[in-house]
Amino acid sequence: MSADFQNDPYSWEGLTGWRSYRMARPFRGMYWDVRRRLPYYWSDIKDGFNYRTFAGTIRIFFVNLLPALAFQLDMERNTDGYFGINEGLFASALAAVVFSLLSAQPLTVVGITGLISLFNYTVYDIAVAQGVAEIYPQLIAWVSIWAAITHWMASIFNWCDYMRYITDFSSTSFGLYVGIIYMSTSWWICIPVANS
Repeated sequence: MSADFQNDPYSWEGLTGWRSYRMARPFRGMYWDVRRRLPYYWSDIKDGFNYRTFAGTIRIFFVNLLPALAFQLDMERNTDGYFGINEGLFASALAAVVFSLLSAQPLTVVGITGLISLFNYTVYDIAVAQGVAEIYPQLIAWVSIWAAITHWMASIFNWCDYMRYITDFSSTSFGLYVGIIYMSTSWWICIPVANS
């Protein structure tokens, strides 16, 4: 599939008046994402049932499972057992199923990263500092619900279209941050194990 952006009907070029405001035309980006992807949706599912995809699926499963176990073990230790391996794997599997069904992209690799672990123990540290550590599960649930609402608003009101005005510096620096989190978290996990 080649990307022909010259003939892409999802464009804001040449629009005037209220039609040129992205937020005034909700669901437009989502509509065109699904419309562009729909001709390939069934082939994504059908092409997934062959021996090459099966071998790749098994490999990706174990490649994602081992870091997930490491991050979840670290998260269980840093949240006093509130968020452990079972909860992390269940949440990741549920997110993967929902995302693959609703995003018009059935072949999606979803996994637990160091940023999710860092986010969870930061929220736990805030709860401990405020003296409400016993309601951490409710707190993380509400934080996640509000994060989901913000993401839905970003997609409904086409806020993602403004990414074209941001340089690649933000995504490159975020990639550096992710790399640093992975390296530092691995040391945080290995040092207590080596000392015990």
